[in-house]
Amino acid sequence: ASLKSTVADLPVRVTKLLEHEKELQKKLDKALAGGGGGLAGEEAQVGDLKLFFGFLEEAEMDQLKQMADQKRDSLGTQALVVLAAGAQVEGEWKAVVVATASKDAAKAAPAGGFIKDFTAKFGGRGGGKPEVAQGGGCDFEQFKAFAAKGLEHLKAYAEKGGR
Repeated sequence: ASLKSTVADLPVRVTKLLEHEKELQKKLDKALAGGGGGLAGEEAQVGDLKLFFGFLEEAEMDQLKQMADQKRDSLGTQALVVLAAGAQVEGEWKAVVVATASKDAAKAAPAGGFIKDFTAKFGGRGGGKPEVAQGGGCDFEQFKAFAAKGLEHLKAYAEKGGR
């Protein structure tokens, strides 16, 4: 039912989904290798916290989590990383956002609190634990406008001590 296909159309639909997955994996691999076309983002520092907000045109939640973990690990023990992307769900664009914080950073600026606040700004929902959180929403245009100023939102959150 969620594939929006008849039984007769399933082989074609599954083939298209697999092709789309291969394309996304290629984009992810390229981004992880630092080969442009992938992760674009900005870094900032607030006190001891190293912040990063990145945006990808298209990615799945699992891909974002993998990239966020790698970026967090590269920034050190006081890192908070947020990645945002578009994802096609049944032909419609949706927003997906993931945040990950190192143990030390999670005490000062919990990932779950940022995701909850950030997704609410574009009509989405989200949350999680201090070290890892995710969210999303359906208003893709509004999401892109907020994501364009993502680092500003992240810095403001860190400056308020994660409140």
